[in-house]
Amino acid sequence: MDDVGLNQDDFTRPDTRFPANKFSRVLSRLAKASSNPYISLRLAEATQPRMLGSTGFLISTADTLGDALEVLEEYLPILFESATLKLTQDKQFTRLTLVIEDETRNVAEFFLACLLNWPRWLTGQQIPVQQVDLAYPEPPSGHRYHQLFAAEVNFGARNNSILLANQYLSLPCTDANREMHQLHREFADALLGASHKKLALTAQIRHLIREQILSQGDVIRREEVARQLGLSLRTLQRKLGELNTNFQTLYDQTRKELCLQMIRKGELSFGEIAFQLGFSNQSAFQKAFKRWTGMPPSRYRQQLNDQRHSTATLPEERSVEPTAALVPSLPFSPASLEASLLPGEDTAQLHANVTASNISNLLPEKLQKLNPFGLKHLRRAAIFGETFSLNHLAAISSDPEARLIIHLWPAQQEGLIEPVSEQEEALEFRFSQPAIREQLLQNISVAEQQELHRKFGLSLAKALVKSLPIPETNRQEDINEDIGLTPDAQQQLTETLYHLNRIRHPRETEAPELDPLFIARLNQLAARNILQQADTHQALDYITQAGQHLSQCLPKPDGAALSPTQKLTSPRANPLLAELLAQQARLCLKINHLKTALSAADQAILLHDTKAGVPGGQSYDLFLLKAQILQRLGQPQEALGLLLAHLQPEIPQGDQDRLLYLLQTLERIQALRKAPPKKKAPAEKTEHSVADTISKLSLLEPVSQLARQQSEPLLAACALSSMTEHCLRFPQFVSITQESSDNRRNPDIDTLRALARYAFVGYAWVASWFCGDYKLCSEILHQGLSLEAAHKPLTPHSPTSITAHQTRYRATSEATELWYCSQIQHWLEPVSQVMHTLRKLGDSVRRKSDPLLSYEQRLTWYQLNTLNGESSLNRIRQRCQQDIQSLPSSNPIFSQTLRTAGTLLADYLQDKALLPAVPEYHHPLQAANLIRAALLLNKQQIWPQLYHWQAQLEKDLPGHLMISETLFCLGLMRLMQSQQEQQLSPRRLRIIEQTEPRFELWSSHCPENFSGQYLLLQAEKNRLTRKSSGACAPLYEQAIQAFSDSKMQCHRAIAFERYADLLSETGQRVLAEFCLNKARQLFQRWGASSKVKQIEQQKVKINSDGSLSLG
Repeated sequence: MDDVGLNQDDFTRPDTRFPANKFSRVLSRLAKASSNPYISLRLAEATQPRMLGSTGFLISTADTLGDALEVLEEYLPILFESATLKLTQDKQFTRLTLVIEDETRNVAEFFLACLLNWPRWLTGQQIPVQQVDLAYPEPPSGHRYHQLFAAEVNFGARNNSILLANQYLSLPCTDANREMHQLHREFADALLGASHKKLALTAQIRHLIREQILSQGDVIRREEVARQLGLSLRTLQRKLGELNTNFQTLYDQTRKELCLQMIRKGELSFGEIAFQLGFSNQSAFQKAFKRWTGMPPSRYRQQLNDQRHSTATLPEERSVEPTAALVPSLPFSPASLEASLLPGEDTAQLHANVTASNISNLLPEKLQKLNPFGLKHLRRAAIFGETFSLNHLAAISSDPEARLIIHLWPAQQEGLIEPVSEQEEALEFRFSQPAIREQLLQNISVAEQQELHRKFGLSLAKALVKSLPIPETNRQEDINEDIGLTPDAQQQLTETLYHLNRIRHPRETEAPELDPLFIARLNQLAARNILQQADTHQALDYITQAGQHLSQCLPKPDGAALSPTQKLTSPRANPLLAELLAQQARLCLKINHLKTALSAADQAILLHDTKAGVPGGQSYDLFLLKAQILQRLGQPQEALGLLLAHLQPEIPQGDQDRLLYLLQTLERIQALRKAPPKKKAPAEKTEHSVADTISKLSLLEPVSQLARQQSEPLLAACALSSMTEHCLRFPQFVSITQESSDNRRNPDIDTLRALARYAFVGYAWVASWFCGDYKLCSEILHQGLSLEAAHKPLTPHSPTSITAHQTRYRATSEATELWYCSQIQHWLEPVSQVMHTLRKLGDSVRRKSDPLLSYEQRLTWYQLNTLNGESSLNRIRQRCQQDIQSLPSSNPIFSQTLRTAGTLLADYLQDKALLPAVPEYHHPLQAANLIRAALLLNKQQIWPQLYHWQAQLEKDLPGHLMISETLFCLGLMRLMQSQQEQQLSPRRLRIIEQTEPRFELWSSHCPENFSGQYLLLQAEKNRLTRKSSGACAPLYEQAIQAFSDSKMQCHRAIAFERYADLLSETGQRVLAEFCLNKARQLFQRWGASSKVKQIEQQKVKINSDGSLSLG
């Protein structure tokens, strides 16, 4: 082998291919070593077709010897790339001509001797040849060739060839199997495509033609063949031209081969054969056949019958024991499945319907054909998984990969396993059907499975430790939670845990890699990394597995003695178990398993060391986590109480005490804002201050949110004031919240930025709503908005981490944006800009998949949409119904509140719901929409009852744009009702005089949103005080223009309607009807059908008596 440039390792793979020139050198070296010049002929006698791999299987499963030789003619290049075989046939004989590029004598002799011997192996009978032609001069010992070939040998011939009588071509092959033959033909076509691309093209074309003829029985369209090859027709024709052939020649050759096969089988009439081959009529078939063979088909069939008769009466010759079926037909093999298809059946569906019982019935027979070593390794592979690598099997056995290939080769030949890659050197395999592996696993005892999982787990864990930055000592504590894994490392970790998580009873003398605490840490690491792929369920599985392993380290409940491993790890097990329970709670919260999440959070709180009852650090996180779960469970009051119980210092109880606290905090904040910056503190102290400040702010933030939701605006204002004061008291707050390289590397700074930004934006609401100090509001709002981080946190898992600390940055940023949109921005900027900000926030929240933030964002969206008037009520209703369907079913309150915000007003204004005769306050949005509907539909009989809701609404919706809309509606209602009654009571006048200055203030800061409302209220008040219509009309017209500029179409319609009432009252019927038409058009565009009908009635009344009573 050294002489010819081969290595022993080259022979370890059964599918290894060698360059053609080396084969001649091997034969020459063998002849010299054995002193046998005829060694090539002797080797051919021992070479059976079944030794030839896929090509051998292909010719062995052909129907007849003639079919086998035709197949060999087409696929011989797979065996020897520089060799071609050509069959020519006359009336009595068939000549097999062998052509070899760069021909050497020993290679030609070998293949000619194979052609002489293979028919014997294929048919089980000795087949004599009539003549052998050799294309080289006769050697001195030429007579030996006559003996070896057992036939007449002609030297110096033009070509190397063998002459065989036609009568033997109809002999059946002993291993004939049409299904397997088709399967091996497809595989051989693939091999041709991989190793002999030019010849592969003709082979693929002939294969496609053959398939279409047999399946369609119609004329073959070359365009369709080109399409299946992925080529244009012009490209196909060009490539065939390069091979000195064309499509019609290949089509004709394929039809000839199929025709001769069909006649030899004798199953079809000539008419049926003509139809199957796509001839238009039998006459065209007769002409084509005579062109192919020189005789009509009837004569050809007669000659075949004569040959079969003479073959049957031949004297008995030396027989050869027929070979067994090489690869028995599998009921789940593609070829046998396709062969069993009925017309109209789907191959994919048929594959899916193959049952495990069929495989179970056949599998024992196949396993018996494997040697004991191959079966042992196949069982090990089943334990490893659906896909397995030879190097993994080699790691737990004493066999090298080369020997494993040989042991598993029979399993591959039996169709039990297949390579994952098409590369020749592929070492990864998979089971061809999942049911095969399942059957193997059923025959392996639990104890044996445990042992194999232990071996695989230990081997993989050792390799994993080398690839990760995990020290050799104290591995349980040194697995960094923030290790970023590459895809390959993640796959390695997954494979390792697949086995380690199946070990349930570790031995006391196990290796460190099998320590339960180490395995728990690996599961924790896998969970953190898998969350980057947003696979929460898989992460939860890993956390659950970690807990199960960790439980093996805890003391036994019955007081049993601990093992040495447990004695070592128990002091460290409780904190880790608390951490795992917290992670489990967060993941369950994320996938909406709320009861499980609450139970895990409670256990984590009980296990966590709170340092003598003083919460801090992770304890804060656990309380926050439980509060989030309670909120999702629809228990916001319980969540708020939990957080208030752990606030230090405490926020006072009672409105009076809270007002005093608010004023005192305001004074301290003003003083802190004017104080000079503090000197830079030491790094250690600053780091401690950051963590301490974050812990305090983290509890105050949800308190402010829950307080708003529970209609406790004073408590929310106190929490925000406390947050703002903590931020301003923080050492070097100004410098540490600015952009710098040091800050960029510290994820805590990002969290502090987000919390400070939330506090300042929230305090802007406090300054505007409670203090009425819009200058302070604007200044502190600007300071808060400037704190938005110019970069994202650089921690590798920040977007998807399972810890509260690492997710707080994003959650707090989005909560800040929502607060800004819903309660602050509209006091300073147009509603259209608020809608733009809210739309961007909605996209961010949807990507985050946070149901609470998404719910609050949608509530704000529908409030603004119904006020803005740009979207119709029908469109808002449709969008709301879609959003309701996407909400989690665990909290029906969310759905009901969202329906109130998005559809209740439309229901009233479209006659889908009636305004109640006795209204009741259930929810602030329900009350606000009922007030708006009562104004628009002029239901004056219930107005006095609605006036009493104002105080409660100001408490429930502090700072919201909806509260300004409610105050506007109630103000109009009081003025209109007073006009109707022609008097204004002192109490009503006092309330109106309190409302009007608020709109004057608001319109001075944001005229786009409030000037129209202020002007309309002024116009109505002037009418009540009996001022001239000339003084009122300009106010109406200015209000209409202001509403038009701000695109508040609903308010514009109200202004037109009220102006029409004034014009009708002063006898200006034409202008009054014009204004009513404008109002009608706006309401109709908005979708308020009930209001449109009401205006139509008002128009009739104007035309009948010239009056219009709206007030």
